[in-house]
Amino acid sequence: MNLQAVLFDLDGVIVDTARFHYQAWKRLADALEIPFTEKQNERLKGVSRMESLSILLSLSPKPLHYSPDEIEDLAAKKTVGMGIISTHSRKRTSCPDSVSSWPGV
Repeated sequence: MNLQAVLFDLDGVIVDTARFHYQAWKRLADALEIPFTEKQNERLKGVSRMESLSILLSLSPKPLHYSPDEIEDLAAKKTVGMGIISTHSRKRTSCPDSVSSWPGV
């Protein structure tokens, strides 16, 4: 393999991944019995994964108490969920552009 270039998408710069992030956060919220809407998801855009998790947990109607290790595990579950969701979307459509790029890219 002769690589000519490597392209990195810095989380939504080239490909619109917002829907996958929402779906992954929603899946985690549902597992934790935390109501979570697309409108609430807007607060997570441009925020780090750990801060996003903190915001999500703050939406819980019941008090939540997690150790630092449990917090890391929850953040990892969201990340794993992202991979599962985006892979499922590509397989479902069998079309290479199922994860569409921004206009002009």
